Amino acid sequence: MKPPERITVSINSQDVPVIIGEDTTDRILDAARQYDSVVLVTGSSAADRFASHIPDLDGIRGELTKITLNEGDNLKNVRNYQKIVKVLIDRNASQDSLIIAVGCGEVLDLSGFVAATYRGGTDYVPVPTTLLAQVSNSVSGLAGINFSSHDDVICSRATPTEVIEDSFYSKSGTNDEMKDGIAEMIRYGIVADHSIISMMQSLEDLKAFRQSDAMCRLISKSLRLRTEFVSTQKRNGRGLMNFGLTMGNILGEIFHDRVPYGSYIATGMFLELFLAERSGISVKDQRERISEPMEKFGIRRSLVKEAGLDNVLKKINEHFPGDNAVIKLHIPLEVGVGQEIDISKDRMFSLLRSYTELYEFNPS
Repeated sequence: MKPPERITVSINSQDVPVIIGEDTTDRILDAARQYDSVVLVTGSSAADRFASHIPDLDGIRGELTKITLNEGDNLKNVRNYQKIVKVLIDRNASQDSLIIAVGCGEVLDLSGFVAATYRGGTDYVPVPTTLLAQVSNSVSGLAGINFSSHDDVICSRATPTEVIEDSFYSKSGTNDEMKDGIAEMIRYGIVADHSIISMMQSLEDLKAFRQSDAMCRLISKSLRLRTEFVSTQKRNGRGLMNFGLTMGNILGEIFHDRVPYGSYIATGMFLELFLAERSGISVKDQRERISEPMEKFGIRRSLVKEAGLDNVLKKINEHFPGDNAVIKLHIPLEVGVGQEIDISKDRMFSLLRSYTELYEFNPS
């Protein structure tokens, strides 16, 4: 087994160590031994699937609090946040505690928000168990919870003490979990570095991706791309990293767990490129660059017509309120270079209908 890779990334302008490799979860034992109070937050799915892989912390010198979160509908809500905080208060957990989160992206987000806000902030170590969380939530620098029908509207900056990326989890993931992470990495590749897509293209299919030693290199490269590009974009307008997310997340809110992340984000990217074309921007190369790996790994786009044009427009109105509001999209033209386009809400309906007729028409 190869030794783990250790890199440093910038999160919220702070250098954060990241350990990447197989069986790196044992690193939480070293971290936990340094604290008088440790809180281990685990998602129910991770607890069930990976119980034998998560180290037993019962032997650490400090006081250990274990919390298992039931993953499911709207995990990241105010009620669950209050429940966790109450447990910490009841256990008299201090600001000097360490919160370790083992689970999917939602578990990391909720735990990170607790760590960022409890008694002014505690140390925090995320251990993501899905490929998507490994290349996204674990290093996003933000952690939020949902309120009413709005995602992540209660949010805080969350800077981990360190990040542990164990490829055992990603290699053990379901096909949909793998595709979710791959779709996100493709998004980074389109925006920031085409070589990540070339690395994927060298793998034959999803099975080869899962078994390949290249997975850790892809995770490492994706983390560097995301954090370095976001850091640069903060100085020059970070909108380009949102490519595909504006329309993709609108579809995701409508489908509400009925469609995996990879599918609706793939649609978001294609749809935004379509809107760019209709605005006079040539994006054929980008569309082809996305299509090839999506097809190779079996990532299918969700259907806008199944979401319903009226539902999409309603969500657009929620995200962009006001009669004169426009939808701003950032379209990648080449690596690190994009163009912002504005689509009026009045024009959006006809464009969405044209998209479904062109890409989703299924003759009887």
